[in-house]
Amino acid sequence: MGWPFQFRFAVHARWPRVPELWTLGVLPLQLMTRDYIWFKTRVGFASVTEPSEILAWKFPQKPVWCIYARIKTGPEMTMKNILGGRGSVTSPWLYLACFSDGPGVSKAIAECMARIEDSIRTKTEFCDLSRFGDPQAWGESSEQIQWPNDSQDA
Repeated sequence: MGWPFQFRFAVHARWPRVPELWTLGVLPLQLMTRDYIWFKTRVGFASVTEPSEILAWKFPQKPVWCIYARIKTGPEMTMKNILGGRGSVTSPWLYLACFSDGPGVSKAIAECMARIEDSIRTKTEFCDLSRFGDPQAWGESSEQIQWPNDSQDA
């Protein structure tokens, strides 16, 4: 079974009436013939093996954008706890690239999304994103890997 990918920029900040930027549409299922894809990032490797969406998201409290894979097979629900508060359960996210907000961030995100799209359309099993984004955007809790410059994909 292949895995459907949906590409979109989703604006999750709490800005009123901010338009969503739908850019690449849905890739047809017939393009998906493998059951996984590996991503090389600035902080390691990630394998996506389940139906997923690749999305761009702006952190509400930080000047950082991330491209992530959201696994679609997990639960998606909002719950009420015993104290009356609300919580939500969502599918796991895999961060693929992080970008500092500022001039040119939209273009940088679009270039990274184009690399992902190309990897899917050409049915490659490996997508090198290790040169995309900004090291400082990953934050201090992520250890940056100094990959050698021998990547054919960079």
